[in-house]
Amino acid sequence: GLPGSDGRGRSIDRQYSAGAAVNCYPLIERKVEEKSASASAPAKINLWLEVLHRRADGFHEVETLMAPISLFDRLHIQIKGDQDNLEVMGEGAPSNDENLVMQALQLARQTRSIPPLAIQLTKNIPSRAGLGGGSSDAAAMLVLLDELFEAPGGRDELKQQAALLGSDVPFFLG
Repeated sequence: GLPGSDGRGRSIDRQYSAGAAVNCYPLIERKVEEKSASASAPAKINLWLEVLHRRADGFHEVETLMAPISLFDRLHIQIKGDQDNLEVMGEGAPSNDENLVMQALQLARQTRSIPPLAIQLTKNIPSRAGLGGGSSDAAAMLVLLDELFEAPGGRDELKQQAALLGSDVPFFLG
């Protein structure tokens, strides 16, 4: 495999033998501690977008050129309590299982054991504005969960889960 890789495409940062860190998810800035993790989830803009045919899953095929911008939601997760709790600060995002953050958590639980979490989402990206806030939040959740509870399928697993969550989510994984 590549230097800093275990050959499985693991998603956490790696150290080259010279000690330089390799960030597998450069768009999602994060801080990880023993029982908690935080991330900045960036917005994006579509520099070009063409909507193509509708797929069987209800999503549309699209051709697009996207770029991240300097507007961020903040996501903090902590192992805590006896059931999941999502607190959303800001407007326009649901604080229940309809939130893509919670859907990302449920997908991750299909492949590994994750205890109950206290989840705090601070919304700065306007909802339904085409800036990818929910998609970015979901990608950040997948990355943070992988940092705390390693995905057995590595980066490939996260990419598959991201695609199931929505067409913009994989962009934020880089």
